[in-house]
Amino acid sequence: MINVKEHPHHLKIDNTLVVVVDMQEPFLQDIFDRERLLNNVRILLQGARIMHLPILCTTQYAKRMGDTIPEIKELLPPLLPPFDKIDFSCYRSVPFVSELQRSGKKQILLC
Repeated sequence: MINVKEHPHHLKIDNTLVVVVDMQEPFLQDIFDRERLLNNVRILLQGARIMHLPILCTTQYAKRMGDTIPEIKELLPPLLPPFDKIDFSCYRSVPFVSELQRSGKKQILLC
């Protein structure tokens, strides 16, 4: 039998959380190959749901910039609305950081 050593940076299902950051129209309108990006994010979120990974989402000043685009929002947990923030850094949002810490997850998959 081959002894395969696990790499220390491999994501572990019981320690991973997905964070979807600011998937809002103003930020996506000029993105190169937008449809490919959105398709990849959708695939990632579908996989996260299948594996029962927690998913957090943020919006940047939704009052002015709008909500998460519908094709992404439909894949987000319905009982946990996006964390709205006014700083670009998610980590400056106290509610977001509180939820992240509450989860106990140490590995974050950003998209």
